[in-house]
Amino acid sequence: MTMKKWLLSGVLLVTLAGAGSVAGQSESTGCDATSGDWEGIIAACSELIDMGGLNNYAHWARGYAYSELGDYEQSIIDYTKALYAFSKDTSAFINRGWAYLNIGMVDEALLDYNSALMLEPANVQALINRGYLFRDTGRPDDALADANRLTALGTDNVDAYIEGNILAGTVQLDQSAFDEAIAAFEEAARYSMDDSRVSINLGFAYWSAGDFAAAAPWYRAYIGLLGEDFPLELTPDALLGEPFEVTLEGGRYYEVVLSLNEGELLTVSAATQDDTLDPALVLTDDRGDAIWSDDDTLGGEFGLDALIDGFEVPETGEYTLVLGFAGGGETGTMDVQVSITPAAE
Repeated sequence: MTMKKWLLSGVLLVTLAGAGSVAGQSESTGCDATSGDWEGIIAACSELIDMGGLNNYAHWARGYAYSELGDYEQSIIDYTKALYAFSKDTSAFINRGWAYLNIGMVDEALLDYNSALMLEPANVQALINRGYLFRDTGRPDDALADANRLTALGTDNVDAYIEGNILAGTVQLDQSAFDEAIAAFEEAARYSMDDSRVSINLGFAYWSAGDFAAAAPWYRAYIGLLGEDFPLELTPDALLGEPFEVTLEGGRYYEVVLSLNEGELLTVSAATQDDTLDPALVLTDDRGDAIWSDDDTLGGEFGLDALIDGFEVPETGEYTLVLGFAGGGETGTMDVQVSITPAAE
């Protein structure tokens, strides 16, 4: 099964925990990695560095700023000098590893994550980063081992527990182990209902397992967490028949109310025109419960098109069709077609 890149979205890959040595910290001079003024940080830290000597924090903060600006080579140089000044700086190892990863130096990244974990075996960020590195380089057993190390920290460290379950579920999805993936994501959801990564991964796991009804509440939750509802400027009758275009951007999604009769068959397709939009369809009943959904069944040019195919209406009433997005992208235009087949006599 081809996995979507978005399954990793939201994972924090660098740390702002501060350098291991406090002696070199220089926030009061403007060399402050938390300020967000990356050019200003570089200038202020460079002034301190030019005064002579190895300043652990100045190099660390400047390395962080260079990384934020995408200059990973210079970031690596600064983190290396920070480590010359203080060789047990766990955060410098983690952040240098991330910089190495961004320029394709996977072996060096792994060495840095290993070094951080030699210093702090239960360092959560190092375990997360190394686990995903293992996953992305075809070492699922090692990735699951790091996931287990994270969950073993227990719910007293709830962030680690959540991240361990998300990592485990992601790897299990790669392996098409849907039941295990669902169990891992549901465990994460117990402690993080507002985490969009949990909702989209649970929706995708249930959808991958062919349970479109169980997937529906999670897709609806994901769309609601990231999006904003807009009224669709078409009446329900105008929706039927010919295809029409819907453009989503800035988290926008659309809802339209349909009056449906028991036994009717509802078919809805959503075909994206752009690889930046991953259509998702969700149907909710008059109580607001999400009862059916689809993500990628139709496939299409980009493998992202959605299809609700002949859903049999369980009872007469008003239903809401949500025209939204899944994790593969939320901006672009899709062609939507809606049809209703009368109930069999």
